[in-house]
Amino acid sequence: AAAAAAAPEEASGGDEPAPAAAPVMTVSKDPRYKKYFDLARVGVPTVALRPKMIADGLDPDMIDTPDAPAPAGAPPPPPGDDGSDSSDGDYDEDDDEFDD
Repeated sequence: AAAAAAAPEEASGGDEPAPAAAPVMTVSKDPRYKKYFDLARVGVPTVALRPKMIADGLDPDMIDTPDAPAPAGAPPPPPGDDGSDSSDGDYDEDDDEFDD
């Protein structure tokens, strides 16, 4: 019984903090890189994005690895962020201005 009681303590009280539980910011979600992924998604060739990324001090090779962990300095993802964009692009609230 003592060994069984010790096992949960070892699992939760190990030397390693729980980084696996923390959400990981991917390159495609990183605000520094997101605009480049958005441009690529709408058809801008990545070869055209690379010089601008370099000029902005970013690693242009990251455009080929959207799911890679973001480089150091990226802000943490918001809690509960599942990567989906909650905005549907519909401007329902503002439609009244244009109904004249």
